[in-house]
Amino acid sequence: MVEGGPVAPRFIVTVYLTTGDEMQPFGRTRDLSITGAFVETEARPDIGSVQELAIVWGDDTLFCTARVIRHTADGIGIAFVEPDAGLLRAVQEITDTAPVRERAI
Repeated sequence: MVEGGPVAPRFIVTVYLTTGDEMQPFGRTRDLSITGAFVETEARPDIGSVQELAIVWGDDTLFCTARVIRHTADGIGIAFVEPDAGLLRAVQEITDTAPVRERAI
C-alpha cells in the first residue's frame, strides 16, 4: 500500500463469458461499479468488442452485455451496455455489502 495514499475498495465477483446456454470461466472482477468493472483475466477481446457475460454472486447469476474499453497487463476494463434495473440493483447490493480487498490508488 502506498503510504498516505487514498484507498479504494476492490469487489471480487466471478465473471463468465456466455455463448448460448454455455458459460465459460472468464475472470474475476477487481473493481466493480454500476457503470462497469475491471476483470482480471488473461483474455484480451478487442477494445470496442461487445461481450455477453454472466456475473456470479453467491447463488445469483446476473446476465449482461458489456463493451471492452481498455486492456492492461492484469486484465480488461468493461462498461455495461444498457444495464437493466436488476443488474444495477444487484451491483449496488454487492458494492454495499461485499467484503472488500483494499488497494492504494
